[in-house]
Amino acid sequence: MLKNLKQNKMPTWLTCLTKEKVEKEEIPIKKILQGSQYFPCWRDYGSHVYSPDSREHEIPVMELLGNVHSIVCADYNIASGEMELTMNKLRQRFKGYNLFAERNLRRDEIIDYDTGKELLTEFAKKLSCSEKSKVEDIANQAARTVKTNRPGSERYASWCIFEREKKLDEQNGPERFSIMFFLEDGLECYIKYYVAQSVAPSAIALIQPGKLSEGNFNSFSEQNGAFYKAIKSNKAGMPEYLLYGGLNGENSFEKSCWEEYNKCVAKVEDPFVGNPENCNTKYYKVWKRGWVDNIKRIWKAVSIRW
Repeated sequence: MLKNLKQNKMPTWLTCLTKEKVEKEEIPIKKILQGSQYFPCWRDYGSHVYSPDSREHEIPVMELLGNVHSIVCADYNIASGEMELTMNKLRQRFKGYNLFAERNLRRDEIIDYDTGKELLTEFAKKLSCSEKSKVEDIANQAARTVKTNRPGSERYASWCIFEREKKLDEQNGPERFSIMFFLEDGLECYIKYYVAQSVAPSAIALIQPGKLSEGNFNSFSEQNGAFYKAIKSNKAGMPEYLLYGGLNGENSFEKSCWEEYNKCVAKVEDPFVGNPENCNTKYYKVWKRGWVDNIKRIWKAVSIRW
């Protein structure tokens, strides 16, 4: 937990979960999304996460536990056949926590495919021609994924609940946390769930977000880019915090990528990610949305009401 950020109590829905509820009942997707920490581009940085000679907390998941209790991740670049390997590594990486319950999900257990496509199409109408083309590429990629008949292609998401070991206390983190992983593009996932449900995460984590030239459909960190516009379009407002960083340290991530986030409230730096001889530096800052943006949001809400 980062002490500079607000500490939140574990939500009731998470406290009351049983293994049977996780495995058999309807997914409480809106509760999972509300106030979560969202990673729209998991794998680009994830390649550094599971290196056998890397350190323990290479991605900012553990650091914010207690500030948030739900983590949502998306990445379309992981083949469905690799999903189990990815989740196995996740299960092993959280020191002091054990897997309490887990559920693998098909797409139709969370959202109807046609509904998702309609939401993307509607969003694309608000974009420039080049951006619209990229969003259409995302929709086409989703269509190809749905039509794929390779073994395991039905698997769309995994939902895990981790529980702290009994011998540990709150100094080691909250009693429980939830993590949901989608095999989906980060922009598509945000539109189909956060925007459609009118809920906002507490924090967006752009950690080694990559560029268009690196296999992404869009540049996640671009000011006024398609992902940024999706964040702005959410009726629930923008997240309170932005985590922005990656490798190569402060030289690459000195400033916030989005102008609304102009108050740095925390900084994390670790010079030994990967092989220590390479001197790679994990570096990110936590930026808080500025008061100017808050006033604009309140004024907009008042104007709509009147």
